[in-house]
Order: sequence, then C-alpha cells, then structure tokens
Amino acid sequence: MDNESAKQINNSNGSPDILEQAKQLLAEGRIEDSLAVVKGYWLENPEDGEAAALFSELMKESGRSELSKRLNSLAQQLPVDAPLRVAEPLEPPYSEKSEPDASKNESKQPATNKPARKEPSSKELFEAGYSLIDARQHELAAMLLNRAARIAPLEPTVNYELGFSLMSMKRFEQAIPHFEQALEVGADFDTLLNLLVCYTLIRQADKAQQTLERMTTLTLDQEQKQELSHRKVVLRRLETMRSKSKLTSRDWLYVLYGSILLRPSAQTDERIKEDPQSIGQMLAILKGVLEGLSAMPELVEYYGLQSKPLAQALGEFLEVPISNYKGSGRPEHALLTMTWASDIIGPHKTFMTKEKNRAIFSYALTWDEPLPIVPEVVGTLGFDEPMPWNENTPAAAQKSTMTDQSNFTPAIQKAYKAILANARNLESDPKTIKSVQEALDYYDGKRTHLVLCNSDGFASRSEYTAEIID
Repeated sequence: MDNESAKQINNSNGSPDILEQAKQLLAEGRIEDSLAVVKGYWLENPEDGEAAALFSELMKESGRSELSKRLNSLAQQLPVDAPLRVAEPLEPPYSEKSEPDASKNESKQPATNKPARKEPSSKELFEAGYSLIDARQHELAAMLLNRAARIAPLEPTVNYELGFSLMSMKRFEQAIPHFEQALEVGADFDTLLNLLVCYTLIRQADKAQQTLERMTTLTLDQEQKQELSHRKVVLRRLETMRSKSKLTSRDWLYVLYGSILLRPSAQTDERIKEDPQSIGQMLAILKGVLEGLSAMPELVEYYGLQSKPLAQALGEFLEVPISNYKGSGRPEHALLTMTWASDIIGPHKTFMTKEKNRAIFSYALTWDEPLPIVPEVVGTLGFDEPMPWNENTPAAAQKSTMTDQSNFTPAIQKAYKAILANARNLESDPKTIKSVQEALDYYDGKRTHLVLCNSDGFASRSEYTAEIID
C-alpha cells in the first residue's frame, strides 16, 4: 500500500478508525502497509498524538529505537482526541470587542475540567524531525520541522534541516529561504552547497553562480574542493541548456552527472520488469552508442551474481571476453556491467576513482535513491531491479568461471539466451537505429563534459543525489 492509497482511506473516513485499521495491519505483521496508513493519516492530522504514538511503535518494530523514543516523547505532548490541523489554526469563538458577559451566559457555557495542553517545544519537534530525516521520512520530518521553525524562526539548525527535507522532496523553491536564513549567522560549505543545488535545479543560473562564488571564499578541504570543481562543471553544462524551456531526464542526468542515458523515460511509480526483448534492444542501443563515441570495451565485467547473466549476454553480443570484477589493475578497457545501480553501494569506494581503463554501465538507475556514485552509462531510470530473473543465482555459480553457463538455472539460461537473440535481431531494427542516432546526435557535441572516456577531465565519479527532474 502506497501513500496515495493511505490518503484515499483517510479522505473516505476522517475518524480515528483509520488508526484501528493500521493497528490491525501491524498485528498481522504488515508493517509497511501499516506505516503507509499511519503516515498518510498523520500528515493530514499533524497534532494527533495517537498517530505519533503508533508511528513510534512502528519505528520500534523496524529497528529504529532512538527515533521511536523521540516520537513517543513527542506524542505525549499531543492530544489523542479530535485532530487539530496546523494549517488551520484555531480562531477564538468571538473577538475581544464582542466578548460576552460571562454572568449572562453561565447556563449556556458549562465549564470544562480539561487540563491545559502543553505544546511541544521546538527542541522536541526538531529532534523528532531530525531523526525522521535519517529514516528518509522527509514529508513527516518537514511537517515537524516546519512547526519548530514557527517557534524558532531564526534558528539556523532548524532552518537547515527543514530546507534539507524540502530539498529531498524536490521542493527546491520552498527550501531556498530556509537555507538563506540558516546562512544569516555565517556561511558554511554544506548550506551553500545545498543552496547552490536548489538554484541549479530551478535553473536560476545567475543566483547559482553567485552562490558558487561565495563558496570559493571559504577555506576548503580537498573533498570540498573536488565538490566545488564538480559544481562548476554542472553550471557549465546547464549553460548549454539555456535555450531549452524544459529539460528532460536525459538532460538532467547529463547536466548533473555527465552521464549517458540510453532510454529516456518519464518518472512513474510503476514497478515494471523488463523482458528479453526490451533488454536485448537496450544492449543493441548500448553497442551502437559505444561504437559511435569510440568507446567500445575490450572486455565485459560483472560484479554481483545478479548481473552475471546480463554481462554474459552483453559480452557474447559484443564478441569480447567476459570476466568477474578483479580489482583496479586490469589493463584491458573493461565495461563493468550492473543490472541495478544500487549494487554500487557495497563496493563504492573501489569505484570512486575514475580509472582510465574502466567504465560502468548500469542497466537501471534509481529515480529516488541516493547512491555513493553514478555510472557513466545508464540504460533507463526505474524504481526496482529490472531483470526478469530471481536475485539469487545458484551457490555453485560462485565457484565457476564466467564462461561456463552450465551453472545457470534453466530459467536464467533461457532468459539470457533470449536477451542475446533479441539484441542480435534488433540491432538493425529501425527503432533501434533511430534511438542510437538520437543518442549520438545528443552526446557527440558534449564529449568534453561526459565522464565516459574522460579520466583526464574527471578523476573521480560524482555522488548520485537522485535529483533528476522530469
């Protein structure tokens, strides 16, 4: 169940019965579904203490004990009766000028014995919001940090973290004033960097350049100098796009990372598996683009077993040797192949340095998950591992050589053979040829800003911050 489904439930019934549904889901062990329901409900009802308490329980079940404690502490300061929307502050039932005479209305206005509610402090709101950022619950984090900012509007740390949450949700224009406010007490590299990114992504190039110049006045360490150098290149790439009114996913992947995108696509939340035909055509497009850019490899590598069948199909299609990854000293020009860019997370330090004899091709790159590095060539953007086989290949495969396909299961053997056959059959297909030509027309004049085959210009691969706009 996604957030949209949860919101539909909330809109159909605004009562706390929704939380009873969430509790039932939790009792059934359906933590993700329960989480979606509670999150949607709490976003609609920010001051409902029961929602905060239930979310705390869910975080505890998910192994986030520190976040759970902070949310539970916050929940104690919130009411558990009728929800009260922050966006709609309570108005007094009468103005000061029309205040009624209490002696004339005693019978109509019975006294209540409800104790005054203690409002959460900015510290409690901040600590809970900050922990939610760490859990990548940016919508809820922004909700709480926004309240903290109302209480302490000049507090730089609150503004920075609120700006970061908004930026993480791609709400760049809303994030900018919070980063600007955080800078009022003094410039620091991280805040200026985030501000620069926001101005870049809303294409305010002049303000982005001004921010970059402010960064150059700081005393920077080597890592910060590299980041600054990268951002200078980003602005130069962005300048080449000035004439375009709207940038595509291909444009943004090039501007932000200098990477090639073989098959541009719109951002949708559909979890669609690729099939042998679409994968085969992708390999045919890859071959055409590599040939056109004079970047054909002498060898195809794979890192994880999940990528092994794809690497096998690609190696046979390109008619080059296939091997597992054997470190950074390989003399041949190798194309390291991954089915899903998240595979980079494990060995990312190894791949940080841009080696002259190695490039990385990832069939799919996530739309929304930040990664330590970004590949030079990306097939498509997606949300899940795209291959039509199970993630676990036989244990025997770990001991075999790459050129021995007998260790593939019959299903994987069939799939990889079908991919290879489709790549060969579709290489001369008009749609494939058109896709290759469009890519070459796009990238040919941009070679100096591409990371592929440009180790002199780019000593290391940049971090992937998942800020692709579409």
